[in-house]
Amino acid sequence: MKALGFTYRGNMFQFVETTHQYLQFAISIQKNLHSDAYLIHHSVLIRSPFVTDSRQDVLVDGSLRSNGIHLHCFTDSWWPSESLPKALDLLKRLALPWFREWGNAAFLIEKVEIAIRDRKHLINIFEPLTQEQEEAIMQVWHRPADPNWRIPAMTFYYASILHYLEGNRQMAITRTEDWLERLGPQDKAEKDKAQAQLNALEGIH
Repeated sequence: MKALGFTYRGNMFQFVETTHQYLQFAISIQKNLHSDAYLIHHSVLIRSPFVTDSRQDVLVDGSLRSNGIHLHCFTDSWWPSESLPKALDLLKRLALPWFREWGNAAFLIEKVEIAIRDRKHLINIFEPLTQEQEEAIMQVWHRPADPNWRIPAMTFYYASILHYLEGNRQMAITRTEDWLERLGPQDKAEKDKAQAQLNALEGIH
């Protein structure tokens, strides 16, 4: 991984080129608890420009399959140990091109805004399922639609940071206000963070 520009830190391989950026790239490996198989995560991490040493949040999480990197996890996302050399060869070819697409703030904000407009989960906009895939999932995990479902507060947080990274201060302010509005009295730490971000954005001229 070092030859590809990664360093091992925090239980993951972090792409050195993005270490000090607000959109970062990391690869991690998860072992199956019930078999000798592994999931190879490709993650776009986002962190706030408004908080010193801010935490990394996973914005996009893809897993390596034999036909590419996909966001939804299925049985063929798991690699048996004997197939790991093949997985490594694929990773070397696919990882960086995948990040160049999914680590692009303009590309991401377009999709996040569609999710907000259409009131959908980010994953359903990032990688829509086919009807056949949806039916297969419903057979094993039937989850009726919630008519009271609201866009998660974190979606507005992600939007605010992405708009800021793209230089759109006004939309960054708008989405920070939306983020703040979604937080309840039990979210005091998050509310303080959102308010501090709003104050910082409004102070930029």
